[in-house]
Amino acid sequence: MGKVKMKNKRYALLINTVLLLSILISAISVQAATPRIVYGKVYINGVLAPNGTPVKITVPSQPDPFINYTYANGNYVINFIADNWEECTFSVYIQNAWRNPVPLILDVETEIEHTVNLNVDIPNSPPNIPSNPNPTNSATNVGINDDLSWTGGDPDVGDTVTYDVYFGMTTPPTTKVSANQSGTTYNPGTMNYNTPYYWKIVAWDNHGASTAGSIWSFTTGVYTPPYNPPGDTNKKPTANASASETTGSVGVSINFDGSESTDSDGTIVGYRWDFDGDGTYDTDWLTTATTTHIYTSTGNYTVVLQVKDNDGATDVDEIQVVVTAKPNLPPTAPVVSGVKKGHKNTDYDYTAVSTDADNDTLQYIFDWDDDTNSTTDFVANGTAATETHNWSTWGFYTIKVNASDNKTVSGTTSYVVLIDVHWVKNIGYLIDTDSDDTYELFYSNETGNETDVELLVNGSYLINSDEDSEWDYYYDPETDTLTPYIPGEEPEDNMIWYALVLGMIIVIIMLLIIAAAMKKKEKPKGKPKKPKK
Repeated sequence: MGKVKMKNKRYALLINTVLLLSILISAISVQAATPRIVYGKVYINGVLAPNGTPVKITVPSQPDPFINYTYANGNYVINFIADNWEECTFSVYIQNAWRNPVPLILDVETEIEHTVNLNVDIPNSPPNIPSNPNPTNSATNVGINDDLSWTGGDPDVGDTVTYDVYFGMTTPPTTKVSANQSGTTYNPGTMNYNTPYYWKIVAWDNHGASTAGSIWSFTTGVYTPPYNPPGDTNKKPTANASASETTGSVGVSINFDGSESTDSDGTIVGYRWDFDGDGTYDTDWLTTATTTHIYTSTGNYTVVLQVKDNDGATDVDEIQVVVTAKPNLPPTAPVVSGVKKGHKNTDYDYTAVSTDADNDTLQYIFDWDDDTNSTTDFVANGTAATETHNWSTWGFYTIKVNASDNKTVSGTTSYVVLIDVHWVKNIGYLIDTDSDDTYELFYSNETGNETDVELLVNGSYLINSDEDSEWDYYYDPETDTLTPYIPGEEPEDNMIWYALVLGMIIVIIMLLIIAAAMKKKEKPKGKPKKPKK
């Protein structure tokens, strides 16, 4: 019976020991909330979010959320504070609501910096109802050469909208005079005087949703012939196209200007243009003196301007225009992404993407800053390409990336990568010689030499920056805190660790003493009696 009780006491003692060690380990694991940073891109239905889009991260341990806004190319950056292992959530403010919460569980050891790309998928909304017609609905005395215009658009970010125009002299208008046009202006040509017209706009988005506007109407003005005094003879106008551009490139708008034309006894009421001298005018009568044209092939072109005055008299002028091939434009400097801190002899992927105004295919050239470089295959304009690289020695490496369209080269994008090193403010950097995430050396900017460091139990380091026999700084890589070293004064966290470790040692010694005493009590006293025969 005594032996059973003794065993029960041992089990109880072991259980209490395990519980005590668990409490101590839990206390060691608890750390204060840590400053952190998260960055990435925001996409809305796969399209980069516009500048100024609000992004929010909610941290359970913090009373208020952390909010910032997107800037160029959908990028965002948020500085926030969170405990280790907290599950934080992201939201993006789109169409008057916070949307798309994304969880992020913080890594207790390494994740001070986080890269999180956010993609918000929003159900498609149809285009806005076409509105604000010009001429206004039921307008009268409208000019026979006036354009039609309206306001459109779409509530969804990134959607493109096209318009069908219905126009005629009956209601409802059934003749579609323009289909899938992107602009919100339509030129119906010269209309009849004193005639009612009806028109309607149907808007379409790139997802196939449509919205029809109301039927609008207007009436053109009554023709008023010009007054000519008895015996007065009209003089024809003088056409003059000399203010026009006379050189240009294929695919680029060329400006044509007839504003130098004059009429000595009246006003010029119409301008029309023949852009290739073939005898057929390429525009209707225009009420403005200027217009533009885009040529699709090189060559020398005869351009004819005809003007008409208020009495119907006309005149023409010719100019010569030389059209050459469009000059090639270089791609934009690439946007580069990939890890910024890593280990030697480890492969890492780096991605570059650029755009080209000429829609040429692109190739990316990577200079790895270690006397090596690599080149991708040609990919479609705006398509990302990825290259893999590793470095054989520790150090700071500046990757330089260019995009080429096989004719010109873009500007250079630089991307700094730290391999087994860690900046320590402005005094130097720590070196991890064996890629085990523990730093063994410190390079001093003051001396230009390397010195040993001492790793403390709380993860911070003692640094000797001037090669004397004394420590100069405490440095905590987790919080990027640099503190002057004062002999005899340990950092608060380090003292807690020492106290906890010392407490554990004392508890273990006490348990060993108790166990030895209990074992001693179990030994029988004296010699065992011999059994009787």
